[in-house]
Amino acid sequence: WLFTDYEMRAADQETIGNADAIGQVFLGENLAGRLDCEPGSTLNLFDEPFKVAGVFQSGSVWENGSMIVPLQQLQELTGRDGQITYINVVLDESIEAIQVGSVVERITAVDAKLLPLATDEFVRSDTRMQLAGAMAWMTSTIALLVGAIGTLNTMMTSVLERTGEIGILRAIGWPAKRIAGVILCESVMLALLASVLGGIGASVLLQLLAGSEATGGMLQPTIAMNVWVRGVAVGLGIGILGASLPIWRASQMRPTDALRHQG
Repeated sequence: WLFTDYEMRAADQETIGNADAIGQVFLGENLAGRLDCEPGSTLNLFDEPFKVAGVFQSGSVWENGSMIVPLQQLQELTGRDGQITYINVVLDESIEAIQVGSVVERITAVDAKLLPLATDEFVRSDTRMQLAGAMAWMTSTIALLVGAIGTLNTMMTSVLERTGEIGILRAIGWPAKRIAGVILCESVMLALLASVLGGIGASVLLQLLAGSEATGGMLQPTIAMNVWVRGVAVGLGIGILGASLPIWRASQMRPTDALRHQG
């Protein structure tokens, strides 16, 4: 069986009740592929056999890598009889975002021990999400610093190697602004080329990781357009930043000093 996310949520209670009785589980399509299981297969959980009753498909990558086990059986397996950790409440589509607060208040009124959180608030307060966000920011910061230093080194070397040429251009009447514009255009072109090649490389690597057994079902093998735009914008920023020092050095260079350096 292959269920969509909505069909799975709408599965009748009789099927779930039977799962409680005969020990059945439902697997997300990515998890089923990694475990090489199909409907009718037997899966061992905590040394107990369970029958794979079906494979479901969701719009969420994480849900496609998950397993649905009847609550009573899961409580018995984990030794937490009568206990639950989370309850996901799906609001009706007719409820607007500004009404979420009132829904949270009504849930709190049911039992003071409940701690209802909207999705955004839950993500912000979850330690795992915070850790993942901090790691992503740290990695991005290091990558930006490495990129800026690499661009600066490349452009600085380019200016030093062409010191004599810059002196000749200044001697025949090129203003410092024009030379600075040439260096800036070169840096921007290199940054654009690097952004495009880096984006293509990232896309290919993402496809490979999404198709591997170790990370399959954990990554979305697509890059959104806004991510591409932000990547190009960051690349341009690094290109401009990396060209700033070489531009300043070239603009301060006197024709006589540049020609003497060439000689």
